[in-house]
Amino acid sequence: MYSLRTKALSAGIASAFAVVGLAGAIGTPLSSFASPNDGSACRAGYSPTFSGTVLTCRKDVDFGRVNLVCANSKFPNYVIRSGNGTGNDKDVCARNGVTISSAGPLPAKGDFDYATVDQNAVNNEITKMVQDEAAALGLQTSEVEWNANNPAGPLVGENSGVGGKDAVAYKGHFSTYAVKK
Repeated sequence: MYSLRTKALSAGIASAFAVVGLAGAIGTPLSSFASPNDGSACRAGYSPTFSGTVLTCRKDVDFGRVNLVCANSKFPNYVIRSGNGTGNDKDVCARNGVTISSAGPLPAKGDFDYATVDQNAVNNEITKMVQDEAAALGLQTSEVEWNANNPAGPLVGENSGVGGKDAVAYKGHFSTYAVKK
């Protein structure tokens, strides 16, 4: 009759043989099973940063361009302003019946408003960027995060002096979990 100690020893030996057999069956040496001594690393393209003992994996990226809009319904007409050297080259939205030239002085404040960020378009662009990055890494979207390096972002776009439509464009970064080596 087997004692409880003999049964436990037999079960332990059987488990060890099962692990060795499984490792042999899948062609994996026993040394490749993860151990705490193996450490962690960032995925390709991501840089490791430490805050104390916390490892963060980060990849700097340019934010996609999102054009500014006329958000205030009192000022529905978008006017692209060109760089005219007088500091008023920000795109504006004009009230109906008000004509604003692309260069030159601006009318009275009640006739226009500055074009603003379309937060829905920004959020949609961020969602798309996270989905694309997660898919490229073979991860779920919950495993990739995007953060603005400039948390507030620009409130009003600035023309670069070429007369194009102003847009939100600033840098951010992806963060993701480290992986076992």
